[in-house]
Amino acid sequence: MDSAAQTFTIRSANNQDLLAFNSINKECFSEGESYDSYTILYILIDNKYNYVAVKNENEIVGYVLSYFLDYTEYECYPPAFAEIPCNKILTICSLAVCQSMRNKGVGDALIKQVIENATNSDAIDQLALQVRVSNDKAIRLYERNGFIRDAFILKDYYNDPIEDGYFMSFQINKKNKIDQ
Repeated sequence: MDSAAQTFTIRSANNQDLLAFNSINKECFSEGESYDSYTILYILIDNKYNYVAVKNENEIVGYVLSYFLDYTEYECYPPAFAEIPCNKILTICSLAVCQSMRNKGVGDALIKQVIENATNSDAIDQLALQVRVSNDKAIRLYERNGFIRDAFILKDYYNDPIEDGYFMSFQINKKNKIDQ
């Protein structure tokens, strides 16, 4: 890690982080794309695969939220995902980094933390996420960290503005540990 990336640490998120999540969420996403406080709190309480990047011991500058999604309930996802038990696919539903901390390794560190913990867990076989087709920076971040862009396009998946999405996934390989 370069010296710029060492200005923050990654820790597990908790419900005490809700105000910071809301603030970063509003900074990074349009109203139609952002989660409300109740949804964020539900995701925070519901599972242990949520992380925050912390600068200066208490300033949260980024987060990643994830949850288990049952893909059999949705027709818009790749058919192959309906064959994997829903409790084995961890979906990254939101990753956001404050403007002031972008391009400093925060997004990479958050993704790597999810991958590392998923790799060390017997509960997860696959990571999944959706991303706007126009979000080149996010797509590069995910691909750089081993996510594969599925040929399957999520038609009109996003609102505000309406746009297609890519479905991306990461196959957990339990034999290989993520380099730290």
